[in-house]
This record gives sequence, C-alpha cells and structure tokens, in this order.
Amino acid sequence: MSWDLIVDGSVKKHLKRMPRSDAERLYAAIEEFLTNPFTGDIEKMEGEIKGKIRLGGSIQTPQVFSDFEIKDGVYGKYKFNNLRAKVDLANDELNIKNLELKKNGGNLKAIGIASFKKENINISLIAKKLPLDIMSLLIDRKFEGELNLDSQIFGKISNPAVIAKFKTGKVKLQNIDYDQIDGFFKWNNKKLLIDEFNIFKDK
Repeated sequence: MSWDLIVDGSVKKHLKRMPRSDAERLYAAIEEFLTNPFTGDIEKMEGEIKGKIRLGGSIQTPQVFSDFEIKDGVYGKYKFNNLRAKVDLANDELNIKNLELKKNGGNLKAIGIASFKKENINISLIAKKLPLDIMSLLIDRKFEGELNLDSQIFGKISNPAVIAKFKTGKVKLQNIDYDQIDGFFKWNNKKLLIDEFNIFKDK
C-alpha cells in the first residue's frame, strides 16, 4: 500500500485552538486513516491502494483533496479490477473530477459537481460494457451480461432529477436469457416516466 496523507498548516492551526483531548483524538483518527484507510463506512472495502489525500481549511469549513487508485478491489461480495478517483471537497462543493470503475474490460465513469451551498447537483454517469453484476450492490441476486448507460443527475440535491438511456447485450436475469434490453426513462419530482422499454428474446 502506497498512501500519503498531507495535512495543511491551516488545519494544525485550528487544532491548536481545540481542547487538547479533542485535538488528540482527531490526530489519532488522522494517523489511523494513514495506516488503514479502509475504516469506518468503507470497512467492507479491500484491495491494493495508492494515492494521496490533502486536508485543509478549518474545522468549520474543511477541505479535502484526494487522488487515489484501488487495484484488485473488493466491496462486500463485489469484485472489481480498478477504481480511480480524483475528488475534491472545498467551499461547500463536491467536485468529482474523475471517478472510474473498471471491471473485465468494461467501465463506469462519473464526473460532475454537487454544491451544498447552492443545493445543486449536476453529475454525469456513463457505463460502457460494464458487467451487470454491479447490480448485486443494490439487489441480492445474480446478474449476468453487460450494461451500457448514459445518464445525468441534476437539479436540487434534496430532490434530484435523473434522465437515463440504457442498453444491454445478452443478459441473464432470474435464470431467464434475453438477447437485449434497452430503454429510456426520466425521474423527476419523485415520479418515474418510462419513455421507452424494449425486451428482445428469441423463442
């Protein structure tokens, strides 16, 4: 594991203003993160990780700048070849410069911005020949096949809208083989509108 954690001087300055016991606990958490980044909410994650994270700003308005890669990763029961992330959090804004998951020749890529101050979100999510078993993260069932997806998440963070166009090759769902499934749908104001949905299956 090759992992660098950089703490800006501004953070150390604010830590000195905190009660000593609180500052010591925070320092300990930072040191633990350096030696074992797979803790807390991501304790299910495994793999070879390398990269760096830089912490800055104040306790009230923290800034995080990350650029890392995980190879031969596992999250729960889901396995993947590579996860590359370049994500920043600064000025109440999450900037996903590049977030890409690769598995068996396919990939899933996300790029976009979420502004917590303005409560706006605009993120594109694109998949090309991505193995469908990624759905097992959401539904505890077996999926076989590949997914192509072109989608956009936008609007208010509290009530985002989604538009998505998808297409599969040969897939197997619930032990039933299909030649292709494709469609186009919209999600807005908590309502799902399916503009197109096609299932192709040879007899």
